[in-house]
Amino acid sequence: MMLYRAFLFFFLSFFFSQSIHAQLSGSVGPLTSLASKTSKKTCNVLSYGAKADKSTDLGPPLLAAFNACKTGGVVVIPSGEYSMTTFVNLSGASAWALQLDGIIYRSPTTTAGGNMIFIQRTSDFEMFSSNRLGAMQGNGYLYHQKGSLSGPRLLRFFRVDRFKIHDIKLVDAPAFHFSLDTCTNGEVYNMIIRGGDHGGLDGVDVWGTNIWIHDVYFLPHAP
Repeated sequence: MMLYRAFLFFFLSFFFSQSIHAQLSGSVGPLTSLASKTSKKTCNVLSYGAKADKSTDLGPPLLAAFNACKTGGVVVIPSGEYSMTTFVNLSGASAWALQLDGIIYRSPTTTAGGNMIFIQRTSDFEMFSSNRLGAMQGNGYLYHQKGSLSGPRLLRFFRVDRFKIHDIKLVDAPAFHFSLDTCTNGEVYNMIIRGGDHGGLDGVDVWGTNIWIHDVYFLPHAP
């Protein structure tokens, strides 16, 4: 049964990628190259107090790095394992990028709802992993084993225009893995999403215009 579902997810991902591509109404993706953003400014979270020790809260250093680069630049989360207790709202930026090369774990001690990373009212944006190892782990099983599907999302974009996200893995969200809400002119590709096989644990939840989603693979957890 699980093999059938995995095949179905793969088929739907392929089908929709082809369909959406055919219906694009214009160009998609950031307006500014990653090279230009990098040359303007780089804000490494380690310089703002983050530690890749799977213990120190990544939230405040990530927010500080974002505030330093929100008018143009690249926020870098280097390789390593990070814990997130304080969720972040990254709002009102332009011409920036978020480079996730490490793994972010939702702290098992936090009961916060909402979104681990919430990016909103942003334009000319890219989120990516340069080493293809970047991931978010939601530890959703801690909710699901209690019968709850009402925990936080891993990643949400709201009113984001001219963007792309790629080479990121999203694993075991308490609720939705990735939500695109009222977004425009974007591209989503080369992603792996693995989570529980239940309603309310959507891999990608999309509401927007002119968004090309392709090469996204959904892998349900084994029973």
